[in-house]
Amino acid sequence: MERFDWYQATFHGVDEEDFIRYIERKSDLADMRPCRAKNGYETGVEFSRIEKTVCQVWWGGNPGVHVISTGENAPEVSTWLRSFGVHRVTRLDSCIDFVTPGLFDAITDPLRAYAKEHDIAINMQGDWERGKARTLYLGSRKSTVQLVIYEKGYEAGGDL
Repeated sequence: MERFDWYQATFHGVDEEDFIRYIERKSDLADMRPCRAKNGYETGVEFSRIEKTVCQVWWGGNPGVHVISTGENAPEVSTWLRSFGVHRVTRLDSCIDFVTPGLFDAITDPLRAYAKEHDIAINMQGDWERGKARTLYLGSRKSTVQLVIYEKGYEAGGDL
């Protein structure tokens, strides 16, 4: 099933205290504690459930209130944020998992050829010689869009 794996957004013209109360209401049973704000923001709080971060909220020092949610909580938090109001998405990662033998090569071989033909940056990590724990990056981190394909079983510590 496709889903968001990272959702990061900034809200302008909102009161941070109102926003924090909104997240508190939405994040059932989550603990709120101070966290280190980043990217020039001065103040941050983290909402977590059983030691797993649900999201972080940062404000001050930069315009707006900034929110980040990653991993398994990103789909839920993205729904809260879209319901809260207009915001600027600053990073969005989506993912879809497939478990099909040989699919990694079937997908990456033509994508690598396309990237070469269109002068798109290619970065290959892992053991491509033996076909284990491979990751293919097309485009750079600074690109508007970057495609990352990896062998999920190896990424999760398993074996395919």
